[in-house]
Amino acid sequence: MTMLRVRLCHVLAFVFTFAFALDARSHSIRADELLALTTDFSTGSLSSVALDDPWNADLDVASVCADAVGRSYGGLFYVVNRLGCDNIQVIDPAQGYATVREFSVGSGSNPQDIAFASPNRAFVSRYDRTTLLEIDPGTGATVDSLSLAAFADGDGLPEMHRIWLQGKYLYVQLQRLDRNDGYQPVAPSYLVVIDIDAWEVVDTDPQAPGVNAIPLTGLNPTGPMEIDRTTGDLLVPESGRFLELDGGLDRIDLFRWKAEGFAVSESALGGDLLHFAQWDGARAYAIVSDAGFNTCLVAFHPLLGTNLGTVYCSDGFELADCVTSAEGWLYVADRDFIDPGVRIFHAGTGQPEGDLVPTGLPPFELIVHRPANSGGPTLPPLFASGPSPNPARVETNLQLARELAAAGGEIRIVDAGGRGLRSLPIPRDGRVVWDLRDSRGVSVPTGRYWLRAEGAPGTEAAKAVVVLR
Repeated sequence: MTMLRVRLCHVLAFVFTFAFALDARSHSIRADELLALTTDFSTGSLSSVALDDPWNADLDVASVCADAVGRSYGGLFYVVNRLGCDNIQVIDPAQGYATVREFSVGSGSNPQDIAFASPNRAFVSRYDRTTLLEIDPGTGATVDSLSLAAFADGDGLPEMHRIWLQGKYLYVQLQRLDRNDGYQPVAPSYLVVIDIDAWEVVDTDPQAPGVNAIPLTGLNPTGPMEIDRTTGDLLVPESGRFLELDGGLDRIDLFRWKAEGFAVSESALGGDLLHFAQWDGARAYAIVSDAGFNTCLVAFHPLLGTNLGTVYCSDGFELADCVTSAEGWLYVADRDFIDPGVRIFHAGTGQPEGDLVPTGLPPFELIVHRPANSGGPTLPPLFASGPSPNPARVETNLQLARELAAAGGEIRIVDAGGRGLRSLPIPRDGRVVWDLRDSRGVSVPTGRYWLRAEGAPGTEAAKAVVVLR
């Protein structure tokens, strides 16, 4: 009887394993895909959507925690399972979306984001701790920690949120919300700069006492950051105080480690800023929430900071995220209770495309996932190189990408106050030289200037140069 039970267990194990393998093979394995983290805040899941027409979707390809965000790196998908789970879940889409590793980053720590220096070195921000972690994502081991307690508000926590790694510098959002006052933001909110080689906080203002972070223009940084592909600045979305139009998309000069002001303000957008997505130098998108907590998708000009019009509005607090892809599409997460899914728009025009793509549970965050060897399209830079030198004392050179040079037009020199000083024609080879003089031939004074390319629609871009005298 005992031997019969053992054999029966072996048969059942084989059946369950075979059924699981069939289920895994039933999902489409795509090299390039849109991964949607979905949740009803009770359970969580991962769904996969094709990046182009006909938008085929595979629902619930993996289980995740109910409060999760994600990052794509090295062909793997890293899920940051936040409050209540407190771990990093590593999913391999090429293995039927199998979870290949899962490791804790501290019970009750509430991790918020992960950034990668290499396959064996990454960094994790934690909302309910004062220390940032260095980890080995290949093993899940914690390697080191760094205290940011010096930047906390009165409740003792700095509320570190999203992070961005650029070269050897890690940029960490600090919301500084007072838990003793209903989580209201305490001025100022910061962007802490960490030298990952020295493993220490960088003093961004040596002239002031102590070790200083970058004070942000607004309060309460709330979403993922990106490098502005036309200027090289770091873009930081800041929601400020909700129901007050006091936030915007902050522009951080990574050369001087200074906040340069809002690329677009909440007043221009018409609501509290929740998320944003770039397209080109003349068009970007934001999700905002109005006074009635209805969410809208709004187009704006990223260089001029002007509202280009409302693209789509929901009937409640339903639009959760937006992202563009090089295929030319804008994907928007719609958490409608009855009919949740991904809405698709033409990135260049904002026109809707097709029907809503269902995601099963309501989508919370969208990530374009491309393995390194996928061969999928990428967005080309509008500037090939320069300005160089920067800072400049005699002249500076700017090399435009082929697409921008072919569009023709001119480079307009603009000062920090937005005043046009001079226009230079764009030559066929795309190489522009500015002798640091205005249209009258007078040398411009020390300061920060914009070299703004203005040509065919969709090719507008700008680069900053610092002039020293």
